[in-house]
Amino acid sequence: MKLYKIILVFVGMVSITGCIKNPNQIQTEFNTNLDNIESLAKYHVTTKTNSTTIVTYLGETLAVTTEPIDIWLPKEAVSSTKAGEDSDLVITFSDAYDKIASSSYWQFVAFEDTENGDLDYNDLVIHAKVTNSVNHKNSIYAPGYTTTYIYVQGVALGAFLNITLGISYKENGIIKDAILSDNCRRDFFNHNGAFPINTRDYTEPNRTHYPTLHPMTPLVLNQSVALKVMWFIEADHIRYYAATNDINTDIANVIGHNGLPYGISFTKKFDYPIEKDSITAAYPNFKEWVKDGNTNDFFKNKNSDYTYKVRYNDIDLWDYK
Repeated sequence: MKLYKIILVFVGMVSITGCIKNPNQIQTEFNTNLDNIESLAKYHVTTKTNSTTIVTYLGETLAVTTEPIDIWLPKEAVSSTKAGEDSDLVITFSDAYDKIASSSYWQFVAFEDTENGDLDYNDLVIHAKVTNSVNHKNSIYAPGYTTTYIYVQGVALGAFLNITLGISYKENGIIKDAILSDNCRRDFFNHNGAFPINTRDYTEPNRTHYPTLHPMTPLVLNQSVALKVMWFIEADHIRYYAATNDINTDIANVIGHNGLPYGISFTKKFDYPIEKDSITAAYPNFKEWVKDGNTNDFFKNKNSDYTYKVRYNDIDLWDYK
């Protein structure tokens, strides 16, 4: 596995196989709006003199800083008119003891691994956390630069083909790439040869977890802006991006000829479809969601008969251990 400047924590646990359908059966009536289904939005955090600003959303701490910074938050949090006691987005202040500027966000990402897929979006499913910290003068890394850590946990693997997982990101406006794993079955699922993994509702979930894999040098960016990840997979030498509005779709493979993205991401846990069942059966509002991005309607109208039961004995499959 190629080592890039990234720290990865792999918690393996899932697997899925490539799912092909008859090209003549592919739906073409979808009209995806990438701006609307983008899961993250930029948010500017302000500070007070001699104070630390703490940003929480739904009880999760997403930023701690003593200086003004731009961070990435779930889009629905940023669309809130204000933060306060009546909002899920809460800004608090405490005494400042040391300089700090850190932020993080979670994503749940689900992929199709071929143009002519069955739209079950479970060929690779991951749960990921991205943390960003601006380096100060006492840091071992260059002061003023941002150090990024990426943690990945496998959730499901329904692909028969070997799957590579990677990211694109912007550093001072220039798009760069990094490969996180050139073999997801090996690195996230402990060489589990089963097919599929965690996509059939009549099988017991595979809960094989990995401790931290090879600790790698962090990704150090020559900028103070928090990194936003653009996820992609590669299958059979073809790259497929999860939906993002940060990359040129004329040169990047984001939308298929059926009008749908090859991958979708959320900032909340997602009950993905079971093997061979289309996401349109699992989530009847999917066609509307790819156009208007209304996540509340998307999740509210779920057909559980077509989604994988991701909780087993009251334990979430993707929780870190």
